[in-house]
Amino acid sequence: MIEVREFRDKKLVEYLQPGMKVLIRFDIPYKGMGDCVMFMPLYERLKVLYPSVEFSLYTVSSQQDYFGDNYHQDMKFDYVFYLTFYEYNMYDDTGRMSKPEICCVKELGIPFTADIEFTWRPKNTYSRFIGVSFQCNSDPRTNVHPDTAKIIWDCIKFENMIPIEITFTHPQFNKVNQPFPFIDLSLRNSPATIENAVSAIASCRAFVGVNTGTFCVAVSMFPERVLQLNTGKPFTPYKRINPINSILTGLPFKFPVEEFKRWIRCMRDNIEYQSK
Repeated sequence: MIEVREFRDKKLVEYLQPGMKVLIRFDIPYKGMGDCVMFMPLYERLKVLYPSVEFSLYTVSSQQDYFGDNYHQDMKFDYVFYLTFYEYNMYDDTGRMSKPEICCVKELGIPFTADIEFTWRPKNTYSRFIGVSFQCNSDPRTNVHPDTAKIIWDCIKFENMIPIEITFTHPQFNKVNQPFPFIDLSLRNSPATIENAVSAIASCRAFVGVNTGTFCVAVSMFPERVLQLNTGKPFTPYKRINPINSILTGLPFKFPVEEFKRWIRCMRDNIEYQSK
């Protein structure tokens, strides 16, 4: 394996031969998500221009699962290329060259054309947000106990999902429903419009909450991915021919943590869930 870290006299493509296995190292300090997005069209163009070369891409560890390509730590390579992806002022004092253009010209050795700039599209992925509503505006007696609410919030995070409180402070807002101190992502201070509520819920993978307005919106959009929080004081099920899944919250020490985590995992992994 030969490592190449400098391309002043010989560009990357000048090393390539049919049948080679090469690794491009893009795990550059201080280069982040934006740099990867700018570099990906260049990487894809290399694969088109040199189809007989087997390319692999390694990025910083936190981004490898998303941007990395065809790489395993046990793989053997003929060449490993370490790119710098220079800032414009390293090679062009006028500031007219972008990072991708400099990389093409100064490191890769391929033409930079208009159809290569920002042409990479992110992979289709599902939302990691789970909408949450712990409080009922019309009947606060059905609100979730604060300690139970924190368990629910923490469980969502534990399963690698992101809880977001979808509650708005509108003119008819019940002032009894004050925010819980542990909530670190909420729409309470966003404009209280139906459009905002609908768009926020549409952006969520699933929804869990008491029977309130945002809950009803979620049920109308994706009933199979809604879990109703049954506080038992009093509890009126959401009446449907096909009932909504629900879970009994009750007192914090009685909350069915493992069952709730099962629901989260089903939502996360796109598996049908049914209440026990």
